[in-house]
Amino acid sequence: MTQDNARHSIAEHKELDDFVEKLSSIDMSSPGWLRTAKELESRLIHRLDEEEIEVFPVAGRALDDEEKVTLGAAYCADIDRRRNED
Repeated sequence: MTQDNARHSIAEHKELDDFVEKLSSIDMSSPGWLRTAKELESRLIHRLDEEEIEVFPVAGRALDDEEKVTLGAAYCADIDRRRNED
């Protein structure tokens, strides 16, 4: 039920990673930087919209309550870990 959505999400996440990498290699004073940043913003908003509308509802139906709690806890732990790395 979720495999196609997962594949699509992975492809778009890779695309976003590529944009971030490209952006970091462009001088911020270059017009190309702003163009790339705006394209990244557009694609990120698209990705977030898709996740809210398509991915999360399907995942909500596919997972039981215990799986949701486990994934939520893992997500929160990862966010905390990343915040502490800075």
